[in-house]
Amino acid sequence: MVAALTAAVSFEAIKAWYTKKLQTWSDSYAYALSLQNQGKYDESIDTFDYIAGKDYDIFSDLAKMQKANILLEQKKNDEAFKLMNEIIEDKSFNPQLRDTTILKLASYKLDNAPAEEIEELIIAIRNNKSIGNDVDGLYAVLTEFKSGNKNCEHPVEYGSSRFLTPVRLIGKSEHYEKSYKWKHVNIWHYPYYMRAKVAMFRQIIIKDGKDYIRAIKPEFEFLEYALDEAFRYSDKVGVMFWGFPEMIRYNDDTKTTSSRLYVFEKRYTDKLSACADLNMKDKIELQSFCDEIFGDG
Repeated sequence: MVAALTAAVSFEAIKAWYTKKLQTWSDSYAYALSLQNQGKYDESIDTFDYIAGKDYDIFSDLAKMQKANILLEQKKNDEAFKLMNEIIEDKSFNPQLRDTTILKLASYKLDNAPAEEIEELIIAIRNNKSIGNDVDGLYAVLTEFKSGNKNCEHPVEYGSSRFLTPVRLIGKSEHYEKSYKWKHVNIWHYPYYMRAKVAMFRQIIIKDGKDYIRAIKPEFEFLEYALDEAFRYSDKVGVMFWGFPEMIRYNDDTKTTSSRLYVFEKRYTDKLSACADLNMKDKIELQSFCDEIFGDG
């Protein structure tokens, strides 16, 4: 009886101590949130950093997530994405909060794609000093198009073609995958085995004349390739790309490889088949995307 009573008293004491600690941690977290709500971002980040550096149970993990949210509010996307990737890689991080971070990172990147993607591509090409003197003509036709001439043409191979042709958007989809793998075969029938820690896909169906086209704009984190399926000798996909200039971009801070524009996936003769494939993950091929990376191999 005495032993049982002592154990009960000890348990109640520990419970009271832990409850008091939780209240203290909760108060600290609430104070940091109040600073954020007042627009005192620097002070709020300092407080969240303090909480994250302490053993404050789940509040330490919440503090890291909230710091990332503040960085996003401040449009410091690269810093926010770097912190969110650190959270995703931290195996000791609360699993539910880590999964929430994965979803938030994917959603934010998908929802905040640049509106003027074609213009960004052409400006990137123009700023690339290693490309020849054909760039000025491309920039000139962009300027003409923006000035109001929507039917302007530019040289393509040995003729000329309309610069941009309007198409009708039929449908779109977005999703992400963890530990994504696939096989790419180049035009010489040699395989590349591809994998990424996180894959984010935006797909669209457009109507082009009588046909329907499914196109994709993927983004991968920690993308790498190997020549054997076992990945005994793998290499990271870096900055040397052999397709159309500047179509593929690599961000060394976030370790992401992405396509600036949507690239071709498949052509259809009927709308129903095209829209059905839009939501089928196993229909993603990434042939054109990989061709932009490896060229003909």
